[in-house]
Amino acid sequence: MNKFKVGDKVVRTIDVSDTLPVGTKCKISNVSSGGRSITIKGRPEVCYQASNFELAPEIETVEHDGQSWQIGKLYAFSDVKDDDACISRLASISPYDPQRPYGDIEGFTWKYIKAMDPSELGTVTPAPVELIDGAAYTFKRKGVTRIGVFNEHTKRFIRSDGWVLVSECTNIRLMTVGSE
Repeated sequence: MNKFKVGDKVVRTIDVSDTLPVGTKCKISNVSSGGRSITIKGRPEVCYQASNFELAPEIETVEHDGQSWQIGKLYAFSDVKDDDACISRLASISPYDPQRPYGDIEGFTWKYIKAMDPSELGTVTPAPVELIDGAAYTFKRKGVTRIGVFNEHTKRFIRSDGWVLVSECTNIRLMTVGSE
């Protein structure tokens, strides 16, 4: 018998009660009766036999039109061929609706889907800090938080035990009254 824990993602494998169809994927919100019963997130009023579920696979793939798609991954969805109208995560592919088979996690269905080019995905980086000559800063160098005073001329933080090049530092923050 599976030993589930709260937060596990599971899939229904047996449906004796016809209340939750086989193949339904859900998240466990509670485990009781020594692991024999589980409650599903969004359905707290119903208790299910744990033996009717299995752990959901880590990455689920669905085949459609000769392609294999990963559920939960980012794709570009559109109703116009070769257009990127919406970027979202794939939730399902319906064999019953050939006109709009692709479902995103927001609940919308789409005619077309295409994989995202990784080079098109943006990144988030900290904004550069405008350093003030003579001001005190905290910063990290080699994973250690340090304190120093910025020297504009040398582009270094001056410390009581030496100096550190600004280019070697990360997480640079201006110290103000009351800050750490």
